[in-house]
Amino acid sequence: MAKYAMNQIEGMLHVSKHALDDELEKQPQVMYSISEAVAEHYADYMRMQDWLDVCEAELYIKFKNGTEKITADEVKARIQIDSQRRSLFASVCVEQALHHKWQGLMEAWKQRGFALKSLSDLALANYFATDTTYETNRKAVQSSFEKRPVMGRRGT
Repeated sequence: MAKYAMNQIEGMLHVSKHALDDELEKQPQVMYSISEAVAEHYADYMRMQDWLDVCEAELYIKFKNGTEKITADEVKARIQIDSQRRSLFASVCVEQALHHKWQGLMEAWKQRGFALKSLSDLALANYFATDTTYETNRKAVQSSFEKRPVMGRRGT
């Protein structure tokens, strides 16, 4: 299955009514790729969150079992300012933001699918069909709307 970058998919959000057959073919393939990316980034986010939890637990034990006696609020404060914990927290935030971006892209792609269905229904009803007889006989059609002089009656 083809993997797509986020910016590639963003570029494909537009639906071309002139290529509905191609659009219908790529819709499920891209949706599957987006779903894979959402799942992968969610797993990464959860893994990073777990590492952060483990880091905080280890720091809690380290500060609580230290030689000096400190309050629970001081332990919490020391955990908050620890450089390793801050680095892991930043990584968790980045991964969470990436997961949310992919979720948003998946929602946009779902909406694209609804629009694609509506356009397909319109195409099946010949909504986009062009009237070729009008184009080839434009002058005849225009002249049919022009006022014609009224002819006098004969035989009076």
